Formats: sequence, structure tokens, C-alpha cells
Amino acid sequence: MSDSKYLPYQNPFSELETECNPSATPVVEEPDCPPCPDTCEPNPDAIVPDWTKRRSGEAFLNERTCQFWITSRAAFDESGNVVYYTSTGGDALSSRMQQYIEPAVTSFLISKGKSSDSATVSQVMSTATAEDYYLSDRPGIKMRVLVSLPHDILDLIPDATTSDFESGEKSVNINLSTLKSIHRAVTNILSLYSRYQGLWSKTEGGAIVFEDNKILNLLDEHNNFKQFPKALLDFIQSQDIDCVESVTLDFTENMILKTVTIIRNRYSDPIVLDDKKIESLKQTFPFNNPTTMGYVANINHMADDASARGGPKPWLEFVEEYTYPKILVYYGTGSEDLEVGLAGSVGASNTV
Repeated sequence: MSDSKYLPYQNPFSELETECNPSATPVVEEPDCPPCPDTCEPNPDAIVPDWTKRRSGEAFLNERTCQFWITSRAAFDESGNVVYYTSTGGDALSSRMQQYIEPAVTSFLISKGKSSDSATVSQVMSTATAEDYYLSDRPGIKMRVLVSLPHDILDLIPDATTSDFESGEKSVNINLSTLKSIHRAVTNILSLYSRYQGLWSKTEGGAIVFEDNKILNLLDEHNNFKQFPKALLDFIQSQDIDCVESVTLDFTENMILKTVTIIRNRYSDPIVLDDKKIESLKQTFPFNNPTTMGYVANINHMADDASARGGPKPWLEFVEEYTYPKILVYYGTGSEDLEVGLAGSVGASNTV
């Protein structure tokens, strides 16, 4: 048998034999190619999608220009409210186009899993350009603006954390299709427990106070909480955003509203409102009431407890768990039946 000219390049032992036979010559694997550098060389032959026909906030890398291109259909006016323009505004066209940059940048960062706080958005906006606009011949159609970003902009931005919250902060997602039912469940349980509180106070001399000695009145809190849905829906309507599916409210540890994230549907990018865009809402009752916002932040859990198959938690335990800020319970001279689930002894002043 003649020798093959390829024999010097062949290993007589298979990979399996190498593992089992100590005398076998090990198979030497070629090292992996190093990762390609994160660069973009303009390609004049690259296919570029029609940006005017893409969904709002949908970005793609234009390989001809080495830029991210983003189609933006929503703008923020000078007050930070969401607006949709159906005309160029004549001489105001240039300034109007600039108003489309912030919504585009915010949705771009969220879709790429990057931090989207106000400082980061401002940083990225400084590199963005409103390149072009498109307005349909049909009247009433929203204007679209093309926003571009450098191809390597994401290298400068940290990834978003699981929740951009500091310790103690809270977030709640509210589906507007179920808001009425969960709000009714919580208002009903607060109304019921306000009657329990009144009876307990009169017959047993018990009291619930905050650490600053202000008395917690569940009837007042019930009335305050009733006003939450209208205030929220009025705010959404003021933003001229239709067909909203859900809203996420983020709070600081002091139950001060931090951001409002509006989701229209699963095909739309989130609209994130913070800072000056929600300043008026933060001053609106009951959004300026930290105790009410504490209940709002727990609205889903409270509704679940209220409708639990085995019945809701004992009323004092329920109030202690969901009330902000921390409360003190003075039991008076009452019976233990009212304190099921709470630590401490009857007749003593306890912190719960």
C-alpha cells in the first residue's frame, strides 16, 4: 500500500483513542479565533430598510453609515408631555424634530437592555441627531422622525440592573383591564377594616399611630385610596396616549413617585416618564400622600389577600403589613381575639 501524500498531516489515533490510549499522540486543537473588534466599516452595498415603514422605536444598524437608525413617532414637548404632531409646523420643524430624540433614545436603551435613567438618556441624547422626517399625504397621520446614533454608543452605557432600585424602593405593575376589580377589592377591605378599627377603638381603647404620633384613620385612608384610579387615568389622558395596556409605577423608599412606565401593547416600546414629566402628577392628590402610595405599591398583593380562599389576614396584621410608614399599635385593654397574628401582649404598647 503506497503512502498517501496526506499521511504526515494525519493523526493515526482518533480522539477516542487519545483519551483511552496513553501512548497515543494527543489531538492538538487549533485555538479559537479572537473575537472581532467592535468596529463598523461602511458598506455602500448594504441593504437599508425603509425607516418610514418601521415600528416606532424599532432600531437597526445602517451598515452604509455605521449608525443606529430609530423611527420615532412620539415627541416630548417643553413641559415633558407626550405629543404627536400631524404637521411640520412650518418654521418650527427643526425644533419639533429635536423633540423626537428623547423618546427614541429612551426606547432604544430599554430595548437593548441598557440603563435608561435620566442621566444616561441625556448622555446618549448628546450624540443623537434628528436626520430626517416623514409626513404622509393623508391628513391626520402622525409625523415620523429618523433619529440616528453612533454604532458604538452602547459600549459606553452600562447594562440595566434587574430593577434600577436602591434598597427599600418598590415597583408595581397595574394592568388597566383589571384596575377596576383590584381597586374595588382593596377599597372594600379598607372600608371593612375601618369599621373594625372604629369598634376596636371604642370598646377596647386601642389605637394605631405612626411613629410621629399621628393617628392612622383607616376610613380616611379608604377615602384617599378611592381617588387613585381617577388621578392615574386623568394623567394618562393628559399625555395623549391611547390604548394603554398597563402602567408601572416606581417609588422611592419614602413612597415618592420616581418613574411612570406606560405600555400600550406588546408590540410597542415602553414610554418612560420621570423627573419633570411627572412633577405635576407627584403634586396631585393622592400621589402626594405617601401612605396612599404605600397602598398603591402593594395594590396587587392587597387584592390577593382580600380575595384569598381562606379569607383575608387578621385585620391588624393586614394593616401592619401594608401601611407606610411604620405604625405603632396600642392595644388598650382588649381581648386577644383582635390581635391574632401579631406579636406582643395585650395591654402593652408594642411596635409591630
